[in-house]
Formats: sequence, structure tokens, C-alpha cells
Amino acid sequence: MSYKMSFILSLIFVIQIFLLGSDILCVQVIYSELDAVALSAQYMIATDAGITPDTIAFVEDSIGGNITCTANCSPRFGDTLIFEIGVSYDPLIMASGPMDLVVERSAVIGYYN
Repeated sequence: MSYKMSFILSLIFVIQIFLLGSDILCVQVIYSELDAVALSAQYMIATDAGITPDTIAFVEDSIGGNITCTANCSPRFGDTLIFEIGVSYDPLIMASGPMDLVVERSAVIGYYN
């Protein structure tokens, strides 16, 4: 009888570990999507010489996040513009409130392949 009770009590920890693993997987997937969107936005910023409304709309449509300029927001040809793309994630067990996942990238204005 006692092994059944200990098995039931241990399921609480198993469920918590399962939820933590699913949170880690979700964060990894969101980070991969952020990285892909940041790469495309980097190309758009380099060709358009800055963050345009088209770039902002692309980021919002692709991942539902926002893009902000952090340094050198009025670049000239050859300057480096640093930007962040962020999205909010509401985890299951990892934190008590929403988490902000942010990717910071830079783009050289006028350089593209």
C-alpha cells in the first residue's frame, strides 16, 4: 500500500518536470523563430537604410513581436544599426508572469549579398 502512495506523490514531481521540459522546448522554438525573423529583418534594414514601416509590419506579421532600434538609429551608408526584436511568452511553470524573449542583432547599412 505504501508504494502506491509514494508513486502517487512522486507523480507531482514528474508532472512538474514535464511542464518545465515543455517550457524549455517552447522557449527554444520561439528563439529559433526570432532568429529567423531577425535575419530577414537585418537584410531589409541593410537594403532600406533603416527600420521602415515595411520592416515593422513584417516583424509583427511574422512573429507577433516588435522591433526597436537600440543604437545608431539615423545611420548613413556604411554605419551599423543595432536593433532588437522581442516577443512576450507566458510560460506554464518557468515563471509566474510573462517572459520577454529578445534577440539583439546589427545590420551594416548598404551591405548585402
